[in-house]
Amino acid sequence: SALSNCWRKAGKAMLKKFVEFVSKCPILSNAQINVNYLDSMPGSVSVEPQGEAEIVKQYISGERLLRRVFKIALRGESSRRKDINMQYAQRMEELAQWLCTNTLEMCDISVISMPEAEYSASLATRISLTAEVIYAEA
Repeated sequence: SALSNCWRKAGKAMLKKFVEFVSKCPILSNAQINVNYLDSMPGSVSVEPQGEAEIVKQYISGERLLRRVFKIALRGESSRRKDINMQYAQRMEELAQWLCTNTLEMCDISVISMPEAEYSASLATRISLTAEVIYAEA
């Protein structure tokens, strides 16, 4: 339907804006940031939208506040050594701090889950955090 296409366009625009914003973080300055794809190489980064945009509030004027949730994932190394994995966890904690102290125009960003590590026998550690973005749409 036309309405669902409108939602998809708004969601894609915010996804692009959020990826560009995250790419400005000094901690990720040398990283290629992918969307919905986390490479197997240590240091790889992925921004993963979690569902569609949701209406938080709708005004009589037609303006809406929307909420979009993104997971940001970082590939660690295939190592059981805590010191190596802690380096990647520290990077994600620094990213969380950066997200909370820097602003994206016309948006309110908050981290809703701190870094979590996911271990796999075949792949390097995946460390991720979840952020939400509240933004206005006319």
